[in-house]
Amino acid sequence: MHILRLAIHLTPLWLTNTRFVQCLVCLCLLLQGLTLNSVCFADNAALDKVSIQLKWQHSFQFAGYYAAIEKGFYREAGLEVKLKEINFNKSIVRQVLDGESEYGVSDGSLLINHLNADPVVVVNQIFQHSPLIFISRRDSGIISPYEMIGKKVAYNITGNGDAAPLSALLLKTLGGTQKIKAAKFESTHLQDLINGKIDVVSAYLTSQPFQYLQQGLEINIINPQSYGIDFYGDNFFTSRQELETHPDRVKKISEASIKGWQYALANPDEIIDLIIAKYDAKLSKKLLEYEAKTTREMILPDVITLGSIDPNRYRQSAEDYLRLGLSTHAQVKPEFFYQTTEPPQDDSIALSPEDRQWLIAHPVIRLTGDPNWLPYEAFDANGKHIGMVADYLHLIEKQLGITIQIIPSNNRSDAKAKLRKQEADMISHTIGTHFGDDLSLTRPYLNSPIVLVMREPEQYIENIDQIKHLKLGLIQDYGYNADIQRQYPDIHFFWFENIKEGLTTVSTGGIDVLLCPLAQASYQINANNLHNVRIVGKTQFQNQTGFAVPPKLAPLTALLDSAFDAISAKEKQKISEAWGNKQLLEKTDYSSLLKAMLVFFGILAYALFWVRRMSSEISRRKESENKSRLLHERLSLATQIADLGVWELELGKQKQLNFDDKMLAIYGLPKTKPVTFEAWMAAYILMTLP
Repeated sequence: MHILRLAIHLTPLWLTNTRFVQCLVCLCLLLQGLTLNSVCFADNAALDKVSIQLKWQHSFQFAGYYAAIEKGFYREAGLEVKLKEINFNKSIVRQVLDGESEYGVSDGSLLINHLNADPVVVVNQIFQHSPLIFISRRDSGIISPYEMIGKKVAYNITGNGDAAPLSALLLKTLGGTQKIKAAKFESTHLQDLINGKIDVVSAYLTSQPFQYLQQGLEINIINPQSYGIDFYGDNFFTSRQELETHPDRVKKISEASIKGWQYALANPDEIIDLIIAKYDAKLSKKLLEYEAKTTREMILPDVITLGSIDPNRYRQSAEDYLRLGLSTHAQVKPEFFYQTTEPPQDDSIALSPEDRQWLIAHPVIRLTGDPNWLPYEAFDANGKHIGMVADYLHLIEKQLGITIQIIPSNNRSDAKAKLRKQEADMISHTIGTHFGDDLSLTRPYLNSPIVLVMREPEQYIENIDQIKHLKLGLIQDYGYNADIQRQYPDIHFFWFENIKEGLTTVSTGGIDVLLCPLAQASYQINANNLHNVRIVGKTQFQNQTGFAVPPKLAPLTALLDSAFDAISAKEKQKISEAWGNKQLLEKTDYSSLLKAMLVFFGILAYALFWVRRMSSEISRRKESENKSRLLHERLSLATQIADLGVWELELGKQKQLNFDDKMLAIYGLPKTKPVTFEAWMAAYILMTLP
């Protein structure tokens, strides 16, 4: 360009020589072209070649990576990136660990590899929710997991964890996969469902519902999120070796990929045309438009920073994987994360202009809830909102810049009524609670297992089946009740207005067992000094707590989710400790063991006492026998010295007499057998007659 400018400046001096000017301009253009080609050649030579292993075939699911290539974001970072479609013969993780690709796209199941000691590193978290769902025919009547009992269900139930959200859903609602008929997941699953060969099939929310609808099949969607199960979706990962060997390259590809996703989500139509033109011409534009819309719902770019990672969500998933038997422990090590987005410490979160406008228009949110639900929440005598929920809301108020106005209630039913009458805008709820309205729900942010509470001295209980013949109680208006009743339809439950009433009834013998959340059970047992009741077991059911708002305030749910995610782990721990986070009695029943030990030592002490007493008695008797023997010896000696005889009278029925030799000699009697007293007296009289 500098050469061209020079030629233009010189041209006026050579206007008289047009041919010279033309030659000079051509020469400059030629030199410029050679220069640009040289630069491009140099750039290509300097690019670092890497590949990304995709988890499926080309689709809008990978839009960010297409955009990063097309818009030159990778090239600007010095990278030449190749995208590889799925290889069905080898796992994505194994291909990356074996060096066949430097990077890969996985999902929440990558955590299982980490828990099993594979050296994987999650670089960017793209999907905030897993798109895995179940689909059934509309005319099947299968609208929830409970109707799936005995039905043919096609989904991947192998041990690699790819379908963990679906397995977790079945575990929570049906106690596992034993009650369904597992069918092989085939490539013909779409037609198999249409033809009735299978009853339920797993699917991706971002694309497959559209494909079924295109075939004219009306469907039901069974989404784990509706039951409080929320795993992470797609992520961008690498190996520990890649990170240690090429840390700069990891940083560059991470940042360029995020740029690509930002562009793709802002320009979906352009990327859709790109996918059809360069990656898969067979994909329909309508399908890709549907996929673009639902993909955005999985990523939530307006709520959560693209690529950010919340370690706490992975830790929760680790607990779920442990319960599902997909791992042997739940310890998530720091090296699993390339970079974590720990919640900000300045009580602020990133808000879009639309979010800010919405919050400005809704500066006050009226909250109602349960007046007797500690440690989660309650209203004190002055109507003040207290408990863990209240502490969290104080932080959320600062983050969103709103005021939460408390609307006290008399009980949980009253709180629900206030929400229906529009006297309140928001209510604390448990997942599964029926409000009778199409409410918008947040993700659950407090979880507590449902435990069994009985009187002393009951031992550890494995499951409800062991005690279903007893009197069992439940607390009204809790979401988990429906799950319990569906699984145990033959049990007649006793109902209580609040947990305190239920625990007191157990204490006084009105019922045998109360099923209630661990957090509330531990807190209320201690707070009310109920010394004769205790937690004797844990069930598979969960109490999951979140917030519910009416449809007109639906944008608030995403804001609350974002605000809660921004609360640091330290703050959450502080709140938990402040309200006495209690531990469940484990299967090793230490109180019963202590009692058994006390009984054992009591018996041992009693036995030692009797051994000592018997030893003393034996010694005393031996001493008595020795004294008796000595006395007898002395008496015998005395009789010999005094020339005396001895006779004995046995006071039995025969009344026999025994004489020693001296006595017989005195009387001049022969040695005979013992004689009776009467015979001796008759003989004695005769001997004494004159």
